[in-house]
Amino acid sequence: MNVGGLLTLAGIINVTTINGFVAQNGMSFDLVNWGTLNSAGFDLANLNLTGAVTAPGASWDTSTFLMDGTITVVPEPSTYALLLGGLGMAAFARRRARARKQS
Repeated sequence: MNVGGLLTLAGIINVTTINGFVAQNGMSFDLVNWGTLNSAGFDLANLNLTGAVTAPGASWDTSTFLMDGTITVVPEPSTYALLLGGLGMAAFARRRARARKQS
């Protein structure tokens, strides 16, 4: 939606994917553009994304919605934790193998 002048957000915004579309990590969606924004009566909790399907292990990032009207699909925090844990274990194993080789 494009609003050339003042956009006043209030109530609930429902976002739904259609025809089996599944949003993937890294995809961004520009939902609304405005000239000026009045979001005084709007809470991001009223941005309802329950009907917007994401890939497994992904979630919606709404942190920029009130700045530029976009939402983005990002990996869930647990995915990052799993990745960091795996990298840490790989580094530990490599370090241990070097220590054995040197002794």
